[in-house]
Amino acid sequence: MEAVRRRCGVVVIGLAGHPIKLREIEEVLRQVDSALELKKLEFSEIASDRHIAAYQALQKSVDIVILGGYYDYLFFCNHVVFEKVTGYISRNITTLLRSLLEAQLMQCDIFHVSIDGYSKKELAEAYREIGRNLAEIHVFSWYKNYPLSCRIVDEIVQFHRRNWLERGVSICMTCISVVYERLCREKIPALMIRSTAENVRLAYEKLHLEYLLRAKGTSNVVLLDINVIGNKNMIGGNDEYLLNVEKLHIAELIFLFAQKLQAAVEELNLGHYLIISAASSFEQETDLFKKISLLEDMARFHYCRLCVGIGYGNSMREIQRNAQIALQKARSHNKTCAYM
Repeated sequence: MEAVRRRCGVVVIGLAGHPIKLREIEEVLRQVDSALELKKLEFSEIASDRHIAAYQALQKSVDIVILGGYYDYLFFCNHVVFEKVTGYISRNITTLLRSLLEAQLMQCDIFHVSIDGYSKKELAEAYREIGRNLAEIHVFSWYKNYPLSCRIVDEIVQFHRRNWLERGVSICMTCISVVYERLCREKIPALMIRSTAENVRLAYEKLHLEYLLRAKGTSNVVLLDINVIGNKNMIGGNDEYLLNVEKLHIAELIFLFAQKLQAAVEELNLGHYLIISAASSFEQETDLFKKISLLEDMARFHYCRLCVGIGYGNSMREIQRNAQIALQKARSHNKTCAYM
């Protein structure tokens, strides 16, 4: 049955998380592609050790796993080896703005609220979008960037309860389903910060693209052929010295980048490097090629540019040839760039 399903091209999506979040994700995915086969792992509490076995069983039976939220993703990332393409529905400024609009429609004072799951920087950006300075209003926030525990959930509920009872906030806005349910049971005005349909679609499209890239080739390997090139206007004397100093600093960045990928790196000479990485690691680190930190780091250098050829293929010979062709294209531009 599994072989027949794969031959027919049916993609099986595994959804894991709280039922509140999974219902919304499922609704959007059905609109995106009615042919998708969905399998769900629902848990009405925070992700914990008792869910690990069920999660491992789920990922063996699907092509892509989508987790309902960031905190669930953090937990499983720390306790399970992701065997399949895996991601989560992210929260962002748009999600927060949508929730603030929803709160306003409920006749709540959106400038006097209690919020969890967003950093001060994100909150400041969201309120700037609606023309208010965070320092001038009464927004109380809780934010931690690590997995949840029962103790932390208690801490968040207490945070919102205190803001409601002692600070008179108009509403408590939370990203965490179990916190929302507890606040509702205590009759504290609460709003669940839900992902937008656009967030769900973008997450699915990104993960589906990664799945197709993995399925396309038999080899989960990518080769980066890297050249550090001095700018043409560099001449002798002090400029030559500074050029070599920059090359040394860039070499350090290249080795650190390879370390982040847990990849093998070879220095052919000062200015020429090869990185051999698992394709999945490279795609995850670069957010599917949208953000290559190695290129962004070059902005602080003046004497050198970086040319990167990225090669994929079904054999090491093909991968190497494609990386060399890509490098030639990158070198043809008088600026830092990468070709794939």
